[in-house]
Amino acid sequence: MTKNSRPEVNFANADQTRTEQRLDAFNKEIMSHAMLGFVTMIVMALLAFYVKSQPLRSATLALAIIVQLFGLALLGVVTVGGFLFMWQLRKSPFGPFFSLVKAYSDMDIAFVHRLGACDKSAVQYVLTYYKYERANFEKRGSMIAGSIERIGLFPAMAALIVLVASLAKVSEVATWAVMFGPLLFAFYVMLVASFPMTQKMDRVIALLEFSVQSRK
Repeated sequence: MTKNSRPEVNFANADQTRTEQRLDAFNKEIMSHAMLGFVTMIVMALLAFYVKSQPLRSATLALAIIVQLFGLALLGVVTVGGFLFMWQLRKSPFGPFFSLVKAYSDMDIAFVHRLGACDKSAVQYVLTYYKYERANFEKRGSMIAGSIERIGLFPAMAALIVLVASLAKVSEVATWAVMFGPLLFAFYVMLVASFPMTQKMDRVIALLEFSVQSRK
């Protein structure tokens, strides 16, 4: 259930659906490049730290800027997608909502029947550990860069800019501030990218709980 891909949703306007599909494909492309750049940046930063190479540090900083640009492009795609969604809501306020409900309920009904054939105690047991690992997954991300879901991406970005600007004024830590900003921004991008994963986990938890409660 967790690995199952998102179902195709047929909204009222076919043109907007195609546009959203292009945006989703572009979003995935940006995310893959950003993640590859982030991993490469981490490796280069560790090498620069151990070998004390100034050219490698400069290359790491340049790569961090590129990763940050990918993050800004990702924000742009999300913003455009938000405008398209608001346009759909203006024409049909509940259309996207009911389309998603129908698509996911049709997709998950097969899993509901399969869970119904399982022993209730076994489902409860799996549910306990699934919720435990789901909570740990969120805590690991919060320990690194805070809870983006509670703070919000744009307030977190504003706080990051203020923090880096303040650290840059202190000569003793100015160099670290330049490296700290892009690194923390990259972690923010990772947290945003992991949000669909947590949504899938929450849906699976809801299905497991439904399977248990429906047999009381």
